[in-house]
Amino acid sequence: FIAEDPQAFYDTYVTKGQNITITLPMTVRESMLHSGKSYDNVAYQVDFGQAYKTNTVTNHVPKVT
Repeated sequence: FIAEDPQAFYDTYVTKGQNITITLPMTVRESMLHSGKSYDNVAYQVDFGQAYKTNTVTNHVPKVT
């Protein structure tokens, strides 16, 4: 995500303490479907030039019979 107008973004969200939620839909690899296994995801975000690693999230793929 890159703000089209960084100043407006800063004024609207940063100075007012507004949160932004971004949903990233993902799919599971074919080899993981119905496996009953788990996999980990980690993301990185950049806030005004500072990079941060997010928490690691463990995703459990159900074994559907």
